[in-house]
Amino acid sequence: MAAVETIVRAADGEDRASLFSLTSQFPTPTPCSYESFSALLDSKLGDPSACILVAEHQGALIGYVSGSVRTAFYAAGATAWVDEILVRPEFRGRGVGAGLMRAFEAWAEAHGSRLVALATRGAVAFYERLGYATSAAYLKKYLAPPPERA
Repeated sequence: MAAVETIVRAADGEDRASLFSLTSQFPTPTPCSYESFSALLDSKLGDPSACILVAEHQGALIGYVSGSVRTAFYAAGATAWVDEILVRPEFRGRGVGAGLMRAFEAWAEAHGSRLVALATRGAVAFYERLGYATSAAYLKKYLAPPPERA
């Protein structure tokens, strides 16, 4: 497939409805209600250690990446963690995800990160093409039942 022309930029409050629509496509057993999403978005937008980037094509959001920077002893400094990345299915394989990751890496580097980490099961080949290497298993345990989706 041919690459698609996109603009990758920082998300803002004006992206709320479109970004909620995208995040609702994320495969998770704990989907957000609009109210929860909105509160989380406001929190992330006001947090200098958080990053939400969106990919725009012809005025419409077609993808996003969300993550943050934190410190870690194993890295002897700041590390960036990608929490979520999603590209609408019809735009996958056309450079949108790679563009989002490059922009996130640039943001992470500008925030002093020594590395970027993420967890994935189904997209290992995509990340390997971008220079990522498997390092450790990712485990999780839910401490509370998922909230009801409105």
